[in-house]
Amino acid sequence: MMETRSAKRRKMLSLKYRILTAEGGQGGIDHISNLPDDVLHRILGFLPIETIARMSILSKRWTQIWRSFPDLDFTTIRQKNPDQLKVMDNLVRSMSRLHRFDRQRVRNFLYLCDRDFIRDVLSVRDKGSNLRALRVGAFLSFTCLNKLIREALKQNVRELDIEFATEDYFNMPKCIILSESLRVLNFKPQFPGFRLPFLSVMKGGFQSPLQVLSLSLLLIEGELDIFTDSVFPVLRKLSLSEFMHLRQIKVSCSALEDMTLEKCSELDTLEVVGSRLERLRVASCFHSLRGKSMVKVHAARLRVLEWEQNHLTEDCLLQNLTALHQASLYGLTKFHEFAPPAIKLRAAWNFLHGLCHVQCLKLDTPCMKLLQQLAEKNYGPLLPFINLETLELRTVLTRNNIVPALDLLFKSSPSLCSLILTNTDYCSYERSERKDKDWWDATSLEEEKNWETQMTAMTSFLEKLKVVKIHGFSGCKGDVSLAKFLLRHGKALEEIVLCYGNERNSLLEKKIKSQMMEFSAAASSAKILFE
Repeated sequence: MMETRSAKRRKMLSLKYRILTAEGGQGGIDHISNLPDDVLHRILGFLPIETIARMSILSKRWTQIWRSFPDLDFTTIRQKNPDQLKVMDNLVRSMSRLHRFDRQRVRNFLYLCDRDFIRDVLSVRDKGSNLRALRVGAFLSFTCLNKLIREALKQNVRELDIEFATEDYFNMPKCIILSESLRVLNFKPQFPGFRLPFLSVMKGGFQSPLQVLSLSLLLIEGELDIFTDSVFPVLRKLSLSEFMHLRQIKVSCSALEDMTLEKCSELDTLEVVGSRLERLRVASCFHSLRGKSMVKVHAARLRVLEWEQNHLTEDCLLQNLTALHQASLYGLTKFHEFAPPAIKLRAAWNFLHGLCHVQCLKLDTPCMKLLQQLAEKNYGPLLPFINLETLELRTVLTRNNIVPALDLLFKSSPSLCSLILTNTDYCSYERSERKDKDWWDATSLEEEKNWETQMTAMTSFLEKLKVVKIHGFSGCKGDVSLAKFLLRHGKALEEIVLCYGNERNSLLEKKIKSQMMEFSAAASSAKILFE
C-alpha cells in the first residue's frame, strides 16, 4: 500500500526531531531551525539538492529556507521521464554521425538531468531572494535554455555554470552581456553549434564585473579579438577549449591572472599580453598550420607556463618572462610538414631562449630529441638559464644520442641544484649483453668518454649541483655512465638517489650497489641511496 502525503510528512517530522533536535534536552527544543538563514544555507550546501527539497515539507521555516537557498546544483539529478530519454538517445545517435565525440560519455551526461525538476525549483523561489550559484547539466531545447538563463539572471545569479546539449544551434543570449550581477560564467555545450552574440554587442562590454569565463565548442570564423579591457575590464581567469575554425586569437586583458587554451587545432596565431598574468596553459593547438604562424607572449608576472602537445610555430616570441618559476614543455618536436628544418630549429631556439629566467624546467623525450638536433647542427650554446634550480627530464637514458642533449642543457644551467631524471624506457639488447660484460669498466663505455671531454664547459654546473635522482635506473650504460660522471665530478653533490624500475634483478642490484659504494666521489660527504 502506498504511503499518503500526510504519512510521509509525519515520517519526515519524526526524523527531524530525532536528528535535528537535542534529545533529552529541555523540552526537545529545535535549536537548528532557529539558526540564521545563512548558517542553515551553509549546512544544507553539503547535501544533494533533492534532499534539501524534501526537507522543505518539515515546516514553514524549512520551506522558507528552501525557497531562498542561494546555491542550486542540479548536476546530480537523474532524468526520470522515459519520453525525454528516448528523445535524447535519438539525438545522440544523429549527432554522432555529424561530429566526433565519445557517444557513451555524452549519453551518460544526458541522463544526469531532469529539466522539469529544474523548472519547478526556479518557479517556487521567493521573489526577493538572489541566486549565488546555479549549476545545471541537462538536455535542453533552445527555448528552454534561454528561459533558464533569463530566469537565473532575473534572480541576480553571480555564478552560472551550464553544461548542456541541444539539438539546435545556440546563440549566447544578449541578456548575459547586459547582466549586472554575473561574476562567473561557465558555458559548456556537448555538441558544436554554440555562437557568441554579434561582435557589436560583445564589444559594448559586459555590464557585470565578470571575473571568470570558460567557453567550449564555440563556432568562430577566423579571428577572435574580443578579450580586451573594454570588454572584460576585471576578467581574472579565462578558459577556452575546442573552438571551431579559430585561426587567430589575441588576449590583452590587464586584470587576467590565469589563462588556459586547449584543443584549438586550427589555430596558427596566438598573442597574449598581460601585466598580471601568472599562469598560461596551451595544449593540443596549432595542428593545422597552413602558412605563417606565430606565438607571442608578453607577461612580466608569468610564473607557470604549460606547453603541451603543440606544433611549433614559425615565430616564437616569449618576451619579458622575468618572473617565470616553472615551465613544462611536452611534445615540442611536432611541426607542420612544409616547414624547412632550419625554420624548425630557429623556432625551438627562440622558444627556449624565452625561458631563460625559469627556475624549474620540465622536458620530455620529444623535447630532448629537438635539443639533440640543435647540438648536432652546432647551433651554438643556449642562452644560460641563469635562475634554473630544478631540472626534470622524462626521457630514454639508454639511447646513445642522449648525451649531446644533456650536455647542451648542463652547459646552459650554471645554477642548477636539483636534477630529476625519469628513464621512460629500457634498452632490451643492452640488458641481454650486460650479463657477460662488466658495465662498470670506464673504458668500455663510450658515453663516459663523451662526458669527460665536456667537463671543462660544465664547471659551474658541477660546482652547484646538490641532488640527483634517477627514476627507472636500469643498470644500462646510459644511466650508469651519467651517475658515475656526476659522482666523480660533482663537487657540491650531497646525494644521488637511484630508483630501480619495474624489472628488478637482485644480483645486478647488489653488484651495482657494491661497486657504487666503492666509487671515489668528488664530494666526500655525498650519499648514494638506492630505492
